[in-house]
Amino acid sequence: MEVQGDKQSLATIQDKFNELDSKVPDGLHQLWVEQELVVQSFWQNTLQAMDIYEVQLEKAPTMKAIEIDLIHNDHSFSSSHGSATWIAWALKVEQAQIVLAMDT
Repeated sequence: MEVQGDKQSLATIQDKFNELDSKVPDGLHQLWVEQELVVQSFWQNTLQAMDIYEVQLEKAPTMKAIEIDLIHNDHSFSSSHGSATWIAWALKVEQAQIVLAMDT
């Protein structure tokens, strides 16, 4: 009985991995394959080669950083737009952040 549960778990994990793997751009996927081949051939001589397996995530910008960036870089709003336009746009940004947080 336990083997059946293990097989189901493995199938679920494989499905999730394949789903995640299919979302990786081809160029990035190829880069990872090439890096792994290099590591596999040099890891015994150079332990630093294993550094490619370190998680390399960039932190998401803070809401304040987004606001500052919008103020300095976004020229889509002219001076004729009032505060209601800014509030509506900020609510859309906040909604997108909530949806993104729920997906992760």
